[in-house]
Amino acid sequence: MTKTALVLGGGGARCAFAIGVVRYLQQHHPDKSFDIVCGTSTGSLIALLTAINDAALAEKIFTANVTQDFFSTNHAIQRLANNQLSLYNIIPLLHKVNAIVTEERFRQLMAAPRELYIATRSLQTGSNIYFSNRESNGNGYTVKKLNDVHMLRDAMVASFMQPAFMPPIDITGEGEPLQQLTDGGGPLYAPVKLAIDRGATDIYVVLHTPVAQEEYPMQFKNLVDVLERTMDWGTINMSEGDIAVPTVYNHSLRYLEAIQHRLQAAGVPSDTIRQCFDIPEAAPFRKKKILNLHVIRPDTPVTAGMGGLEFINRAIRNMITDGEAKARQVLGSQEN
Repeated sequence: MTKTALVLGGGGARCAFAIGVVRYLQQHHPDKSFDIVCGTSTGSLIALLTAINDAALAEKIFTANVTQDFFSTNHAIQRLANNQLSLYNIIPLLHKVNAIVTEERFRQLMAAPRELYIATRSLQTGSNIYFSNRESNGNGYTVKKLNDVHMLRDAMVASFMQPAFMPPIDITGEGEPLQQLTDGGGPLYAPVKLAIDRGATDIYVVLHTPVAQEEYPMQFKNLVDVLERTMDWGTINMSEGDIAVPTVYNHSLRYLEAIQHRLQAAGVPSDTIRQCFDIPEAAPFRKKKILNLHVIRPDTPVTAGMGGLEFINRAIRNMITDGEAKARQVLGSQEN
Protein backbone atom coordinates (compact mmCIF):
# COMPACT_ATOMS: atom_id res chain seq x y z
CA MET A 1 0.00 0.00 0.00
CA THR A 2 1.36 3.43 -0.98
CA LYS A 3 2.20 5.72 1.91
CA THR A 4 1.92 9.48 1.48
CA ALA A 5 3.97 12.05 3.40
CA LEU A 6 3.85 15.81 3.91
CA VAL A 7 7.17 17.35 4.98
CA LEU A 8 7.51 21.02 5.84
CA GLY A 9 10.62 23.15 5.91
CA GLY A 10 11.27 25.75 8.60
CA GLY A 11 11.44 29.51 8.45
CA GLY A 12 9.34 31.09 11.21
CA ALA A 13 6.58 33.30 9.79
CA ARG A 14 7.48 32.05 6.29
CA CYS A 15 5.72 28.79 7.19
CA ALA A 16 2.43 30.59 6.46
CA PHE A 17 3.18 29.62 2.85
CA ALA A 18 2.62 25.97 3.86
CA ILE A 19 -0.83 26.79 5.23
CA GLY A 20 -1.89 27.80 1.73
CA VAL A 21 -0.46 24.58 0.29
CA VAL A 22 -2.34 22.45 2.83
CA ARG A 23 -5.53 24.44 2.22
CA TYR A 24 -5.28 23.76 -1.52
CA LEU A 25 -4.72 20.05 -0.94
CA GLN A 26 -7.67 19.74 1.43
CA GLN A 27 -10.04 21.69 -0.81
CA HIS A 28 -9.07 20.13 -4.13
CA HIS A 29 -7.79 16.72 -3.03
CA PRO A 30 -9.97 15.79 -0.04
CA ASP A 31 -9.10 12.15 -0.66
CA LYS A 32 -5.42 12.92 0.00
CA SER A 33 -4.83 11.62 3.51
CA PHE A 34 -1.23 11.90 4.63
CA ASP A 35 0.15 8.90 6.48
CA ILE A 36 3.24 10.80 7.66
CA VAL A 37 3.55 14.49 8.55
CA CYS A 38 6.83 16.13 9.53
CA GLY A 39 7.59 19.74 10.41
CA THR A 40 10.02 22.04 12.15
CA SER A 41 9.91 25.63 13.43
CA THR A 42 6.37 27.01 13.19
CA GLY A 43 5.85 24.29 10.59
CA SER A 44 5.64 21.86 13.51
CA LEU A 45 2.38 23.54 14.56
CA ILE A 46 0.98 23.18 11.04
CA ALA A 47 2.13 19.54 11.01
CA LEU A 48 0.43 18.80 14.35
CA LEU A 49 -2.88 20.36 13.34
CA THR A 50 -2.78 18.62 9.95
CA ALA A 51 -2.17 15.30 11.69
CA ILE A 52 -5.36 15.72 13.76
CA ASN A 53 -7.47 17.10 10.88
CA ASP A 54 -7.56 20.64 12.27
CA ALA A 55 -5.35 22.48 9.75
CA ALA A 56 -7.86 25.34 9.48
CA LEU A 57 -6.91 26.35 13.02
CA ALA A 58 -3.33 27.01 11.88
CA GLU A 59 -4.61 29.68 9.51
CA LYS A 60 -6.59 31.33 12.32
CA ILE A 61 -3.55 31.32 14.62
CA PHE A 62 -1.21 32.78 12.02
CA THR A 63 -3.63 35.50 10.86
CA ALA A 64 -4.95 36.51 14.30
CA ASN A 65 -1.56 37.07 15.96
CA VAL A 66 1.37 39.41 15.44
CA THR A 67 5.01 39.22 16.48
CA GLN A 68 4.39 40.47 20.03
CA ASP A 69 1.88 37.67 20.61
CA PHE A 70 4.69 35.12 20.23
CA PHE A 71 7.69 36.77 21.86
CA SER A 72 8.86 40.05 23.35
CA THR A 73 11.74 41.90 21.74
CA ASN A 74 11.98 44.44 24.57
CA HIS A 75 15.16 44.68 26.65
CA ALA A 76 17.18 42.54 24.21
CA ILE A 77 20.45 44.34 24.93
CA GLN A 78 19.84 44.17 28.68
CA ARG A 79 19.22 40.42 28.40
CA LEU A 80 22.47 40.06 26.46
CA ALA A 81 24.38 42.03 29.10
CA ASN A 82 22.86 39.86 31.83
CA ASN A 83 24.09 36.70 30.07
CA GLN A 84 20.58 35.39 29.37
CA LEU A 85 20.18 32.41 27.03
CA SER A 86 18.35 34.50 24.45
CA LEU A 87 17.76 38.04 23.25
CA TYR A 88 13.98 37.67 23.28
CA ASN A 89 11.50 36.68 25.97
CA ILE A 90 9.32 33.73 24.92
CA ILE A 91 6.73 33.81 27.72
CA PRO A 92 3.96 34.86 25.25
CA LEU A 93 4.81 31.84 23.08
CA LEU A 94 4.68 29.48 26.06
CA HIS A 95 1.18 30.72 26.92
CA LYS A 96 0.15 30.39 23.27
CA VAL A 97 1.41 26.81 22.94
CA ASN A 98 -0.21 25.79 26.24
CA ALA A 99 -3.54 27.12 24.98
CA ILE A 100 -3.27 25.38 21.60
CA VAL A 101 -1.74 22.05 22.63
CA THR A 102 -4.46 20.82 24.97
CA GLU A 103 -4.96 17.43 26.58
CA GLU A 104 -7.76 16.77 24.10
CA ARG A 105 -5.56 17.50 21.09
CA PHE A 106 -2.83 15.31 22.55
CA ARG A 107 -5.33 12.45 22.85
CA GLN A 108 -6.45 13.04 19.26
CA LEU A 109 -2.84 12.92 18.11
CA MET A 110 -2.04 9.67 19.90
CA ALA A 111 -5.18 8.06 18.44
CA ALA A 112 -4.66 9.50 14.95
CA PRO A 113 -3.82 7.16 12.05
CA ARG A 114 -1.10 9.57 10.91
CA GLU A 115 2.49 9.60 12.10
CA LEU A 116 3.69 13.01 13.30
CA TYR A 117 7.36 13.98 13.54
CA ILE A 118 8.42 17.27 15.15
CA ALA A 119 12.05 18.10 14.36
CA THR A 120 14.50 19.59 16.86
CA ARG A 121 18.28 19.72 17.12
CA SER A 122 20.45 19.04 20.15
CA LEU A 123 22.97 21.67 21.19
CA GLN A 124 24.97 18.92 22.88
CA THR A 125 25.31 16.50 19.94
CA GLY A 126 24.33 18.61 16.93
CA SER A 127 22.05 15.80 15.75
CA ASN A 128 18.36 15.87 14.89
CA ILE A 129 15.86 14.52 17.40
CA TYR A 130 12.29 13.91 16.24
CA PHE A 131 9.33 13.68 18.61
CA SER A 132 6.54 11.42 17.42
CA ASN A 133 3.26 9.79 18.33
CA ARG A 134 4.76 6.48 17.15
CA GLU A 135 7.59 4.22 18.19
CA SER A 136 10.26 4.28 15.49
CA ASN A 137 13.90 3.38 15.00
CA GLY A 138 15.96 6.25 13.61
CA ASN A 139 18.47 5.77 10.82
CA GLY A 140 21.09 8.43 11.52
CA TYR A 141 18.69 10.37 13.73
CA THR A 142 16.80 9.83 16.99
CA VAL A 143 13.03 9.40 17.36
CA LYS A 144 11.41 9.82 20.78
CA LYS A 145 7.82 8.83 21.42
CA LEU A 146 5.70 11.47 23.11
CA ASN A 147 4.72 10.46 26.64
CA ASP A 148 2.26 13.20 27.56
CA VAL A 149 0.93 16.61 26.61
CA HIS A 150 3.77 18.34 28.46
CA MET A 151 6.36 16.58 26.32
CA LEU A 152 4.43 17.55 23.17
CA ARG A 153 4.35 21.19 24.27
CA ASP A 154 8.07 21.17 25.07
CA ALA A 155 8.89 19.56 21.71
CA MET A 156 6.88 22.14 19.81
CA VAL A 157 8.40 25.06 21.71
CA ALA A 158 11.89 23.63 21.14
CA SER A 159 11.17 23.33 17.42
CA PHE A 160 10.18 27.03 17.40
CA MET A 161 13.41 28.14 19.06
CA GLN A 162 15.69 30.17 16.79
CA PRO A 163 19.15 30.02 18.45
CA ALA A 164 20.34 33.23 20.12
CA PHE A 165 16.96 34.91 19.68
CA MET A 166 15.14 32.28 21.74
CA PRO A 167 16.43 29.95 24.46
CA PRO A 168 17.04 26.22 23.99
CA ILE A 169 14.53 23.93 25.68
CA ASP A 170 15.75 21.23 28.05
CA ILE A 171 14.03 17.93 27.22
CA THR A 172 16.18 15.42 29.06
CA GLY A 173 14.68 12.03 29.82
CA GLU A 174 15.26 10.31 33.12
CA GLY A 175 18.73 8.77 33.20
CA GLU A 176 19.65 10.36 29.85
CA PRO A 177 22.44 12.84 29.04
CA LEU A 178 21.53 16.52 29.00
CA GLN A 179 19.68 17.61 25.84
CA GLN A 180 19.00 21.29 25.14
CA LEU A 181 16.99 21.51 21.94
CA THR A 182 16.35 24.18 19.30
CA ASP A 183 14.80 24.52 15.83
CA GLY A 184 15.49 21.37 13.82
CA GLY A 185 15.62 23.04 10.41
CA GLY A 186 18.61 23.72 8.21
CA PRO A 187 21.25 21.72 6.35
CA LEU A 188 21.00 18.65 8.63
CA TYR A 189 17.20 18.46 8.52
CA ALA A 190 16.33 15.48 6.29
CA PRO A 191 12.57 14.79 6.57
CA VAL A 192 12.38 13.21 3.11
CA LYS A 193 14.83 10.54 4.24
CA LEU A 194 12.74 10.01 7.37
CA ALA A 195 9.56 9.68 5.28
CA ILE A 196 11.27 7.17 2.97
CA ASP A 197 12.51 5.23 6.00
CA ARG A 198 8.90 5.07 7.19
CA GLY A 199 7.78 3.64 3.84
CA ALA A 200 6.49 6.72 2.01
CA THR A 201 6.70 6.73 -1.79
CA ASP A 202 4.43 9.74 -2.47
CA ILE A 203 6.02 12.76 -0.78
CA TYR A 204 4.92 16.39 -0.77
CA VAL A 205 7.75 18.76 0.18
CA VAL A 206 6.94 22.36 1.11
CA LEU A 207 9.85 24.81 1.25
CA HIS A 208 9.44 28.44 2.21
CA THR A 209 12.19 30.14 0.22
CA PRO A 210 12.83 30.26 -3.55
CA VAL A 211 15.66 28.40 -5.26
CA ALA A 212 17.68 31.62 -5.60
CA GLN A 213 18.85 32.79 -2.19
CA GLU A 214 17.40 36.10 -1.07
CA GLU A 215 19.87 38.98 -1.21
CA TYR A 216 20.03 42.03 1.04
CA PRO A 217 21.98 44.87 -0.66
CA MET A 218 22.61 46.76 2.55
CA GLN A 219 25.33 47.39 5.07
CA PHE A 220 24.74 45.43 8.26
CA LYS A 221 25.28 47.79 11.18
CA ASN A 222 23.85 46.05 14.23
CA LEU A 223 24.08 42.71 15.99
CA VAL A 224 20.43 41.72 15.53
CA ASP A 225 20.52 42.11 11.74
CA VAL A 226 23.72 40.07 11.50
CA LEU A 227 22.24 37.33 13.70
CA GLU A 228 19.01 37.24 11.70
CA ARG A 229 20.89 36.98 8.42
CA THR A 230 23.15 34.17 9.60
CA MET A 231 20.27 32.41 11.35
CA ASP A 232 18.51 32.12 8.00
CA TRP A 233 21.41 30.12 6.62
CA GLY A 234 21.34 27.73 9.56
CA THR A 235 17.65 27.05 10.12
CA ILE A 236 15.58 27.64 6.96
CA ASN A 237 14.22 24.70 5.01
CA MET A 238 16.17 21.46 4.90
CA SER A 239 19.17 19.67 3.46
CA GLU A 240 19.32 20.22 -0.30
CA GLY A 241 20.67 16.68 -0.56
CA ASP A 242 17.51 15.39 1.10
CA ILE A 243 15.68 16.34 -2.09
CA ALA A 244 18.53 15.90 -4.58
CA VAL A 245 19.45 12.31 -3.66
CA PRO A 246 15.94 10.83 -4.15
CA THR A 247 15.71 12.72 -7.44
CA VAL A 248 18.96 11.12 -8.64
CA TYR A 249 17.68 7.70 -7.56
CA ASN A 250 14.45 8.30 -9.48
CA HIS A 251 16.34 9.15 -12.68
CA SER A 252 18.64 6.14 -12.23
CA LEU A 253 15.82 3.69 -11.52
CA ARG A 254 13.87 4.85 -14.57
CA TYR A 255 17.02 4.57 -16.68
CA LEU A 256 17.67 0.99 -15.50
CA GLU A 257 14.03 0.11 -16.07
CA ALA A 258 14.25 1.45 -19.64
CA ILE A 259 17.40 -0.63 -20.30
CA GLN A 260 15.65 -3.79 -19.10
CA HIS A 261 12.69 -3.10 -21.40
CA ARG A 262 15.09 -2.59 -24.33
CA LEU A 263 16.83 -5.90 -23.58
CA GLN A 264 13.50 -7.70 -23.38
CA ALA A 265 12.43 -6.16 -26.69
CA ALA A 266 15.72 -7.35 -28.22
CA GLY A 267 14.89 -10.92 -27.22
CA VAL A 268 17.25 -11.33 -24.27
CA PRO A 269 15.81 -13.98 -21.90
CA SER A 270 14.30 -12.63 -18.67
CA ASP A 271 16.56 -14.87 -16.54
CA THR A 272 19.66 -13.45 -18.22
CA ILE A 273 18.47 -9.88 -17.65
CA ARG A 274 17.73 -10.62 -14.01
CA GLN A 275 21.18 -12.16 -13.49
CA CYS A 276 22.87 -9.14 -15.08
CA PHE A 277 21.12 -6.73 -12.74
CA ASP A 278 21.32 -8.90 -9.63
CA ILE A 279 24.86 -8.19 -8.42
CA PRO A 280 24.76 -8.19 -4.59
CA GLU A 281 28.17 -6.60 -4.08
CA ALA A 282 27.33 -3.69 -6.42
CA ALA A 283 23.62 -3.07 -6.04
CA PRO A 284 23.05 0.52 -4.85
CA PHE A 285 19.46 0.39 -6.07
CA ARG A 286 18.43 -2.82 -4.31
CA LYS A 287 15.03 -2.35 -2.64
CA LYS A 288 14.86 1.25 -3.87
CA LYS A 289 11.53 2.43 -5.24
CA ILE A 290 10.66 5.24 -7.61
CA LEU A 291 9.28 8.10 -5.55
CA ASN A 292 6.62 10.62 -6.45
CA LEU A 293 8.34 13.74 -5.13
CA HIS A 294 6.30 16.95 -5.30
CA VAL A 295 8.35 20.02 -4.35
CA ILE A 296 6.38 23.21 -3.74
CA ARG A 297 8.24 26.44 -3.01
CA PRO A 298 7.74 30.15 -3.77
CA ASP A 299 9.17 31.75 -6.89
CA THR A 300 10.23 34.89 -5.03
CA PRO A 301 11.07 35.60 -1.37
CA VAL A 302 8.06 35.81 0.94
CA THR A 303 7.62 38.83 3.22
CA ALA A 304 8.68 37.69 6.67
CA GLY A 305 11.81 39.74 7.31
CA MET A 306 15.30 38.44 7.90
CA GLY A 307 15.13 35.48 10.24
CA GLY A 308 11.43 35.01 9.49
CA LEU A 309 10.48 36.56 12.82
CA GLU A 310 8.03 39.20 11.56
CA PHE A 311 4.41 38.10 11.93
CA ILE A 312 2.48 40.84 10.10
CA ASN A 313 -1.18 40.10 9.37
CA ARG A 314 -1.29 41.34 5.78
CA ALA A 315 1.99 39.63 4.90
CA ILE A 316 0.82 36.38 6.50
CA ARG A 317 -2.38 36.42 4.44
CA ASN A 318 -0.38 37.09 1.29
CA MET A 319 1.93 34.16 2.03
CA ILE A 320 -1.05 31.85 2.54
CA THR A 321 -2.53 33.00 -0.78
CA ASP A 322 0.84 32.52 -2.49
CA GLY A 323 1.15 29.00 -1.08
CA GLU A 324 -2.29 28.05 -2.35
CA ALA A 325 -1.54 29.51 -5.80
CA LYS A 326 1.81 27.73 -6.05
CA ALA A 327 0.26 24.41 -5.03
CA ARG A 328 -2.37 24.86 -7.73
CA GLN A 329 0.34 25.62 -10.29
CA VAL A 330 2.60 22.68 -9.36
CA LEU A 331 0.02 20.02 -8.61
CA GLY A 332 -2.41 21.13 -11.29
CA SER A 333 0.27 20.75 -13.97
CA GLN A 334 1.09 17.26 -12.68
CA GLU A 335 -2.55 16.21 -12.94
CA ASN A 336 -2.96 17.39 -16.56
